[in-house]
Amino acid sequence: MRSRLWEALEQVPGLAAVSADWQRLLGLDYEAFCAFLRPTQKLAQSYPCTQSTDCGCRHAVVRHGPDDIVAACRCDPVRCDVIPLRRNDIVLYEVNLPSLAKAAAGTLGVSCVVAPLAALPATWNIGSYNPTASFRFPVYLTIQFQKEDFRESVAHLTATSTTPFILLAPTRRFCRPTVEEMLRSKGAMFLTLEELLGTDTQGLVVPLRVAEDVLREFRAHVMPLEKAAPAIAFFPTPPGASWGNVEIRFVDGETASVCVGDVRHIFHYAEMGMVDGRNKRPTKQWKLLHDFAQRNGVLDWRSPSACRKNQKRREMLARDLQAFFRIEGDPIRLTEDGKGWRVLFSVVPE
Repeated sequence: MRSRLWEALEQVPGLAAVSADWQRLLGLDYEAFCAFLRPTQKLAQSYPCTQSTDCGCRHAVVRHGPDDIVAACRCDPVRCDVIPLRRNDIVLYEVNLPSLAKAAAGTLGVSCVVAPLAALPATWNIGSYNPTASFRFPVYLTIQFQKEDFRESVAHLTATSTTPFILLAPTRRFCRPTVEEMLRSKGAMFLTLEELLGTDTQGLVVPLRVAEDVLREFRAHVMPLEKAAPAIAFFPTPPGASWGNVEIRFVDGETASVCVGDVRHIFHYAEMGMVDGRNKRPTKQWKLLHDFAQRNGVLDWRSPSACRKNQKRREMLARDLQAFFRIEGDPIRLTEDGKGWRVLFSVVPE
């Protein structure tokens, strides 16, 4: 069921209002979304008209004493009665941004860490989308009250971001064609809270879409190996993996079973980027990887395949493995005595 909260967020300047305002905007969704509201130490200076014949203006809050508070109509005091209030009635409730951001980030599989952007009002970095190792795309949330402010936020993000990003907003109300073009030019994806979150029949906030489905198109556009070199496979290295989590087990002279954590696939040497473009045969790097497997991951001058050209081949093998796995750091290091190399992953012969 569609929620009214998302439209409400774009109607409350400063994202803070008295409970009567939130109840009016949210209707039946008010109780469900109390989890996204929290009281502040601030008291309102105005109050909505609650008369059966709503005058449409904000009533002035007049405090005669701690327990003597009223709201008086400023536009037609004759028609509107004075509204007696308690102190709790004029407490401002603001959007609990960490709670809201966590719910939104959770639908995308993002670990939520909220950080306001100093250069942009009402815009926050709420985490990074990390589909595989070494790929991190920032996720932003912006909640604006005017279309000009929304456009300014998008313009700033597209001008300053060095990578594609994901932008969240309550609705598509302000996302006009010119704004969409700015986002497309940066490879950014725009999503709305009303597309991601809603309420169920029990009035609970629930995800409306599965992250895998939501982000499939985004990944297809931003994963460079998948679109720049389709002949080369892209290993779906789990986020946070290190070289110590990698196992390469040769099946035969042309294929290997590759495992990182719980992810395992079998690859041909060409899929791992180790094919000679001139004759389509394995490169010297593939041969060197096989030699490491034969020598328990260590090569030195005593190895049968020792060769001065192995220095350059080692550098190229490290480059190929980094491109294939997208794990940072050199996967091949000098031995402790400095007379050979050892791999930081497990490599097993057939």
